[in-house]
Amino acid sequence: MSIICCSARKARRQLYHAKDPVTGASFLSATDGEPFNPTPQAVLILTLRMGFGHLRIAHACASWLDNREAYVYDLLAADSPEAESLRRYEWFYSKFSKVASSTGGPIEWAFDKLLLSGDASAQNRLREVALRLKPLTDGIPLDITVVATHAVAGHIAVEAGFRKVINLVVDNYAQHFNAVPGAINAVQAGALGAAYAKLGYQTVLAGHWCDKRSAEGIHSDTARRMKRIRDNAPRRLVISIGGAGAQATFVVELLSALQPGMASNKWHVVLNCGDVAATQARIQAAAAQLKGVQVEVVDSWERVLQLWAKDNEELSFPLTLVCVHERTEAIATTDLLIPRSDMACFKPGELAFVPVPKLLIRRVGAHEAASAVRAAELGDATAELRTVEDFAKTLHLVETTDLLSQMNRAVLANEDHYMGCKRICQSLQHSNGNHKN
Repeated sequence: MSIICCSARKARRQLYHAKDPVTGASFLSATDGEPFNPTPQAVLILTLRMGFGHLRIAHACASWLDNREAYVYDLLAADSPEAESLRRYEWFYSKFSKVASSTGGPIEWAFDKLLLSGDASAQNRLREVALRLKPLTDGIPLDITVVATHAVAGHIAVEAGFRKVINLVVDNYAQHFNAVPGAINAVQAGALGAAYAKLGYQTVLAGHWCDKRSAEGIHSDTARRMKRIRDNAPRRLVISIGGAGAQATFVVELLSALQPGMASNKWHVVLNCGDVAATQARIQAAAAQLKGVQVEVVDSWERVLQLWAKDNEELSFPLTLVCVHERTEAIATTDLLIPRSDMACFKPGELAFVPVPKLLIRRVGAHEAASAVRAAELGDATAELRTVEDFAKTLHLVETTDLLSQMNRAVLANEDHYMGCKRICQSLQHSNGNHKN
């Protein structure tokens, strides 16, 4: 019998951990905090930011582990040549998604084809990349459990030799690229698991990747929303621009459709402009051109915490632009405001399945189309609104019919579906990190 101890891997670098003041999660870094010396019972949430989605799911998972030793490790935040190569990958993804979303046509077609081409060959290439990137985990004991919120992170963990790796499959479109052989692949929907079975993968059904606050507050948040409908209160709409900023052009166009409602005090909108200064400036310039709409800019986390903090106190401005400077704050802004809003608006990415009535706007990549279909089938979201005209028609329905009430009832009916992160984290309560799939 062979014994592998935590010191079997010689550390290339010392990692440190510090509690993030915004999310409360413990993040790993190469420089700041206390030395990282985890126990075998620890959980490592391994991720890399591609936009906001994968990091947001890492935050959501960490929120259910607040009473356990858990750490979030964003591989792009590391200080190494391997992390630099990932940052180049992120730059390419962000740049291409912005161009594809704003121009459409052949470029969008090519981008869609790229994101649907995750076949077995693409997976093999990804595993080869993971072999070169596994030094990012040097010095981390192999007997702790890893929860990966990006397939690249999952492959790195498997190739590095971690005993137990859980890969949270983030898309609702089945392709080899998002599955990780050697890991436990957890999916959000039964149909998705069946689709992966046809590709040769056994999966576990967990549910959608929601944070603890939004999932546990479903009943109280829905009751508040229904009361606001009865009271004919201004509709609180939170819009998220996304980390890559790919939808800036489209969201600017949507503001024109919202202008009559904001000017007449029917809609109060908080637009999260992300953390990129150029995107923030562009949206601020466009908002200044809206006739009859007063605009407020919020640029600190302390002020974000005050937004919609009370049910009976509306904001003084019909349009509020949140322009914070830290990525963690930008992600947490949307998470904070979703429970306080009456409705939310974003692309059908990872936010397609949060427990709030949703306006799902044009996707960024064809792989997101399946998530829009899934959310619409659950009844708590619209179909994908790919044009400003589609968006305006749906706004009219929200204003003149009981569509919003129907969506709220669907949120309650779907309560069990939002507990994916909870189920994963509950399964870890019985894990000592010694399982190898």
